Amino acid sequence: MVCPKNRVYYLDQPPLIEDLKRVCNRSVSKETYLLASEIQKNIPIYDLSKYAGQHTDKTLVENLQDEWSHILSQGPGAIVLKKTYAIDNLEQTVGGANVICHQIIDDESHRNLKAYDVFTKLAKRTLQVFVNYYSNPWLALVDEALLGPGYSFNATLNIVPPGGRAQPAHRNFHMGFFSPDKCVKFLRLLQIANHTLTLQGAVAHSDMPLPSGPTRFLPFSQLFEAGYMAHRRDEFQEYFQENYVPLPLEKVDGVFFNPSILHAAGDNVTTDFYRCAQLIQVNSIFGKPSEWVNAIPIVDKCWQLMREKYRKEVFSAQMMALIQAVGDGYQFPVSLDNVVRNGDIFGMKTEQDLIMEGLEVDWDHERIIQELKSSQQRRMSPFFDTL
Repeated sequence: MVCPKNRVYYLDQPPLIEDLKRVCNRSVSKETYLLASEIQKNIPIYDLSKYAGQHTDKTLVENLQDEWSHILSQGPGAIVLKKTYAIDNLEQTVGGANVICHQIIDDESHRNLKAYDVFTKLAKRTLQVFVNYYSNPWLALVDEALLGPGYSFNATLNIVPPGGRAQPAHRNFHMGFFSPDKCVKFLRLLQIANHTLTLQGAVAHSDMPLPSGPTRFLPFSQLFEAGYMAHRRDEFQEYFQENYVPLPLEKVDGVFFNPSILHAAGDNVTTDFYRCAQLIQVNSIFGKPSEWVNAIPIVDKCWQLMREKYRKEVFSAQMMALIQAVGDGYQFPVSLDNVVRNGDIFGMKTEQDLIMEGLEVDWDHERIIQELKSSQQRRMSPFFDTL
C-alpha cells in the first residue's frame, strides 16, 4: 500500500473554488436538529427561554449538546442561542456588564489607553455583575459541546459605531493568522484538528438588526480542508460575498461558531446606532489562547463572593460555570526547571483544581491567593524576573 498524501495543498497547487462550492452545497432542516426552534438559511436557532431552569436535566442537556456539537464540527458551523441570558435578569447580567464595560472603556480612553481586557477589569470593578454574568450554565454547556471540560475563557467588549466598515471574510484561531507559506507546513490532520481547539462566540449587548452589520457566515465552510490556505484569495472572497448568511440578533442573544468557518463582521450602515457585543473566545485545554488572563486579581476580588455562593449552591451548574470562566483548566505550559525541582509534573493542580479545593475546604483569602501564586511561579522560568 502506498502512503497517501497528507498535505492539504502545496504552494504550487492553490485551492480550487469548485472544492469550496461542493463543500457548501448542502442544507439542513428541523429533521436534522430536532430541538432547534427554527432553521434560518441553514443556521439552527435555539430559543433557550423554552428550557429555563432545565440546565440540570441530564437527558435534555445531552441531547442539546449532541446537536450543538454536530452543528459546530460537522454541520453548518454556527448556532444562535436566543435569550442566552434571561430578560427578567437583564440589569444583573448583560445590562449591568454593559454599563460597567462602557465605564472602563471611557476611563481608559481618557488616559489614552485601549481597554482590551474588560474581562478582568469587570471583576475588579463590580464583583456581583461579574459573578452573575459568568455564572450562566448555558455558556458552559455550549463551550463543552465542542471543547469538552477544562477549557479556558476570555472575553472583550466590541463596539462598532455608525459607518463601521465590514471585515474581509476570514478564519480565526489559530492558523487563520498564518500566511499560506506557513500553513502549508501543517499536514492535513493538524489543519483539521485546529477546528476543534477553539470556540468563538458573541453575546449581543445591544440589538443587532441587519443594517448594523451583524456577523456574516458561510455555512459549512469550516469543513473545507484547504480553508486556511484559501480564505485570502480573491475568488474565495467573492464567493463569500455572494453567499454569506447575516445573523441579526436581539439583545441577550448569543451566537457561537467554529472559528474555521468563513465569517466577517458586516458594515454598520446606520447613522446613529452603535452595535455592541461581548466577544468570547473559549480555548480547549489542548490549545493556547490569543491572550493570557491572570486569574489571581479576579479571585482576589471575587473570593469572598465565591465562597458565599459555594455555601449556598456547592458545585452547582452556575458555580462550575463561574469557576471555569475564572481559572485555567490546564497545567501547561510550565518551566521544567521549576517543575522538576518542585514536584511531579503530572500531578500538578490546575487553577480550577485549586479554586475547587479552596471552596471545598474553605480556604481563606490569603490561602487561595498564595496557592494560585505558587502555581503561577511553577509555570514561570526562574529567569523571568531578570528580564
